[in-house]
Amino acid sequence: MKKYASSILLLLVVAAFMLGFTGCQQILPDKLLANQHLIKANSLYSEEKYKLAIDEYESALKLNPQLKSLYLYLGTSYSAMYKPGKLDDRNKQYGDKAADYLLKARTTFPEKEEIVYALGDIYDKMGNFEEAEKYYLKILEKNPNEPKSYYIVADFYSKYGKTDEAKAMYEKRIVLDPKAQDGYLYYAGFGSDRRLWDLSIENHQKRILAIYDPDTLILWNESDQMKKDLEQVTAINKNMDTIRQHKSLDQAEKTRLLDEAQQRLNQYKPLAELNKLIPEKQALVDAALRNRWTKINALSEEQKNKLAEAYQTLGAVAWNKSYQTPPEMMAPQERLQTCDLGLEACNDSLRILPDNYQVYGFIGLLWRQKIVAEPLKNDQYMAKWQEAYDTSKELSEKQLKRKKLQEQLEKMGKGE
Repeated sequence: MKKYASSILLLLVVAAFMLGFTGCQQILPDKLLANQHLIKANSLYSEEKYKLAIDEYESALKLNPQLKSLYLYLGTSYSAMYKPGKLDDRNKQYGDKAADYLLKARTTFPEKEEIVYALGDIYDKMGNFEEAEKYYLKILEKNPNEPKSYYIVADFYSKYGKTDEAKAMYEKRIVLDPKAQDGYLYYAGFGSDRRLWDLSIENHQKRILAIYDPDTLILWNESDQMKKDLEQVTAINKNMDTIRQHKSLDQAEKTRLLDEAQQRLNQYKPLAELNKLIPEKQALVDAALRNRWTKINALSEEQKNKLAEAYQTLGAVAWNKSYQTPPEMMAPQERLQTCDLGLEACNDSLRILPDNYQVYGFIGLLWRQKIVAEPLKNDQYMAKWQEAYDTSKELSEKQLKRKKLQEQLEKMGKGE
């Protein structure tokens, strides 16, 4: 926020400075003095001396009330002074003044997006969810094609524990550009932060597909949407059956409710068609996943490196899901499936970058998690852990030696 506000400030300073000195022969002494305060305030702001900057900005505005651009300067300065969670009258005053000045700026410059963002930010800091939400949603309304807007709102909802609302924002961002990798990466990160492990795993898998096979990813998304539609169609049909069997409803009310339900039902494909299409699309996705290496091998080195990192991250999330889920909350079979998924992802990563010692570290940890599911195989799985640990250690030491050798050669080349 500080860097963001500073960049806004510098742009406005230039404009204010130029306007202040247009027609200099007509400038009154008060206006000249106001500009001096403004220049000093900008310098103090850039040094993060906000309290002193506020004094200078307010002096400039008092001398020249026409410098309405200072409303934003003062609003962001007071916002920088405000400390979330600090309960005293002075801090509350900083927050109130920040909001007041920013609202004046909003009235004066209604088209400036940075003011809307700043208002959302200060209300967010002050814990005023309703006002903060109002302004954050305005950012989204104004920039519906800007991915960053969805992340801002999703992060805001997540902060207040509004999980469903946050998920909706990430999903809308994905719909905006379903082939973009970062949409799935951010959504997966949200899932991990909230310990929604399956959500995180699925989106890491989709990110992987976005890297090497975005067309199959579209099929996967279409299949997912059809599954959601199927749930809705099933629920509507069940509701219609309940209405028909309801004995206390008169016929007119039944007809009205059934007509409304039918209208909702008409928004979806017929049940029989959905039941036919879903497995067909899923079969295409499964076939593409089985034959993935044909496309992976054709990638550039840069894409392969990114894919190796994505596979490693998927393996790490699979381990986290098992490690952070107590035995009583995960059946042994699910734990084994989770660990096997992680091991497959790690091995795919190594197929691309075989000398990555970090991946062997996760492989070892995943084998140890399998012991939780199958304690009778402790010796077998511990042997696998030891093998992965030794390999990780060996590769790590080799890389360290290569790094030291390279540093020595560089020193020799410089004549040190």
